[in-house]
Amino acid sequence: MKKVLAVLLFFVLLASVAYAASITLSWTAPADDPGLPTEGPATAYKLVWLGLPITEANFNTGVVVPTGTPKAPGQEETITISLEGTSHYYFAIKAVDASGNWSEISNVAQRDFMSPQPVADLR
Repeated sequence: MKKVLAVLLFFVLLASVAYAASITLSWTAPADDPGLPTEGPATAYKLVWLGLPITEANFNTGVVVPTGTPKAPGQEETITISLEGTSHYYFAIKAVDASGNWSEISNVAQRDFMSPQPVADLR
C-alpha cells in the first residue's frame, strides 16, 4: 500500500508578509512511496487555518485553503494567503497519496495580525 511521507517538511516563511493581512507559506513537496521505484508526488494537500492551535483532533474543523496539485517530491511549494480582519492564525497541512492514506499534520505555523493600540498621548 502506498504511503505518504509521514513527516511533511513544512517551512513557513513568516517574514514574507506582503501586507497586514496576508502571509506566504512554503513547504517541501513529499513523496508517495519514498525510496521505491513507484515513488511519485502526493495526490493532494489539505491546508487549513484556525484561530487556535491546530491538533489532529481539530484539524478537520479548520478553514480549507485551496493549494493546487502537488509538485514533484522535493520541490518547493509556496502559497500566499489573504486573510480577513485582525486575529491570531494557526496553519497546518496534510498530504494524501493515491491510496487515500493521509499524512500526519505538519508542524503548526502561527501568525498574529493584531491592530496596533490607539495612540493615547501625542505630546
